[in-house]
Amino acid sequence: MAKRSAYLQRRDAELEAAFNAGAAMALQFATDTLQITIHQKDGWGFDRVMRLTHDWVDTQREYKPALNCKDPAADVCQEHMDRVLAEIIRDRMTLIRFPDRYPHVKKIKYGR
Repeated sequence: MAKRSAYLQRRDAELEAAFNAGAAMALQFATDTLQITIHQKDGWGFDRVMRLTHDWVDTQREYKPALNCKDPAADVCQEHMDRVLAEIIRDRMTLIRFPDRYPHVKKIKYGR
């Protein structure tokens, strides 16, 4: 394989940095709007909002492997997410399975 030019390496690093910045901004926006919603709609105060926020971040960390097709825990996390969401939904609506909720997540390829 030919050595990559410094230009291509810099360009790839810049693209990755831009993507990471966009993802961080989206997560911050989701967190801000969740906190605002539960304060304005449900009257939650600082302590309760922060407790939920910390628990929410822990849950995101727990299920993050579901989004990485190369992580050995991906399929287990995806299945657990569907199971918990089905428990929440019960008879009220039909669960949209993980692959349909996340159509852009790469498919898991076992051993390939």
